[in-house]
Amino acid sequence: ISEEEPSTIVAASVKKVSDTEIEGYVSRKAGEWNEYTVYFVARVNQPFGSMGGWKGTEIVNTASELKTDLNQDFGAFLKFSLKDNQTVLLKTGISYVSIDQARLNLDTEMKPFGWDFDAVRLNARQVWNNLLSKIKVEGGTETDKMKFYTNLYRAYCSRTIFSDVNGKYTDMCEKIQQVKDPESPVMGCDAFWGSAWNLNQLWSLMTPCIAEDWAKSELELYDKGGWLPDAPGGLEYSSIMVASHQVPLIVNAWQKGIRGFDAQKAYKAMYEIQMNPGRPHECGGYVGNRNLQVYKQMGFVPANQGPVSNTLEYAYDDWCVAQMAKALGKMDDYKYFMQRGQNYRNV
Repeated sequence: ISEEEPSTIVAASVKKVSDTEIEGYVSRKAGEWNEYTVYFVARVNQPFGSMGGWKGTEIVNTASELKTDLNQDFGAFLKFSLKDNQTVLLKTGISYVSIDQARLNLDTEMKPFGWDFDAVRLNARQVWNNLLSKIKVEGGTETDKMKFYTNLYRAYCSRTIFSDVNGKYTDMCEKIQQVKDPESPVMGCDAFWGSAWNLNQLWSLMTPCIAEDWAKSELELYDKGGWLPDAPGGLEYSSIMVASHQVPLIVNAWQKGIRGFDAQKAYKAMYEIQMNPGRPHECGGYVGNRNLQVYKQMGFVPANQGPVSNTLEYAYDDWCVAQMAKALGKMDDYKYFMQRGQNYRNV
């Protein structure tokens, strides 16, 4: 697995369930904050004769179960006896909750297709085509169009659904939770890097339902962990990006008439994160704005205490909170955060 943050394997397992199915998990710790377990079920359309694998440099030719609790290269292989015209097809399902949930995800999502590979491929093609065709561009060269739609695709594929088909998910404290509406999933990403300037606007104009799901997901995680997450990688509080640009994500949705979430709760969550200094979270990671205290005292972030550019980041989020306060009739808060929103002038 290739990851931005160096990670270590805590434990892993692969088990033979039948001659067409295996199951297992891998538990990893990435960086200083992200601990997670990915459970999987894999199914093949041709029976395999035996399963083997490797642990580090040790090759195990035949085994019904392989396990490790060491940080080492680890994997499994299946042995088939096939005729020339036979092809092996593979289905996989994953979950951050349990093996049973991984199997449920697999069964639910793949049931319409059976073992028809082309049907799966065409369905994926149609889903993406329906999304990308919401914007039609004309003129330019074929290369220009290719660049446009490739980047439009990337604007959506870089985010992850962490909840299962029935709405179960594992929160930042490694507790199993259940969303009220499984159709509105819990989502995560590698932070909202610059999304305040581009993705927020794109999502809310092109796919308001996704913008609404993001706002609801943020509030779901706020309910469980007490803070809005700015980068719910593995649904944990990473704070790997400065400021709290989940604030403009939510405000942008509300200002565009996307109202399928609790506005008062959203405002409370945004107010708290812009008023309370950042700190380590009891379940790991870091929450809030690291330089907020000095920013509130001085009206800017001095170079000897943090990135000076955080002044602009914080001020923009303050301005966004002001707009939400005004929309909800909280005029004292509106005036306060509008004043803070001018702090960018101090640098």
